[in-house]
Amino acid sequence: MFYYLKKNWKFSLLVCFLQVCVWGMQAAVQLLLIKTFDAAINLEFKNFMFWTIVSLGCWGIYFTFGIAQGYFQAQTIRILNNHVRHDLYLSLMSKDYQEYNSLDSGEYISWKEEMLQATKLNLQIVV
Repeated sequence: MFYYLKKNWKFSLLVCFLQVCVWGMQAAVQLLLIKTFDAAINLEFKNFMFWTIVSLGCWGIYFTFGIAQGYFQAQTIRILNNHVRHDLYLSLMSKDYQEYNSLDSGEYISWKEEMLQATKLNLQIVV
């Protein structure tokens, strides 16, 4: 299945990059919450409000990256599935009549399901 990931490397790389951004924003939000807590302990209302607003802004960026990552991951899975289906159908169409009828039709469905599951599994491992 790495063939399909390499074939669509731009989308796969974009999904990986956005996932790293989500993780980075999550870490940044946690660090900002430390500053917010420090300001609250020291009873510095002005700093507390500043760090709270900054934290809320970072949460917004975090959710934006998460939404973008989910959207592009769905698009990437759809594109990879379409490539798998296309290659499977081309392999079926290249068979002659006797070879096509000699095989069980359930075998083709099994091939398709295995290819799609392997593609989804590899994409989740990469991400």
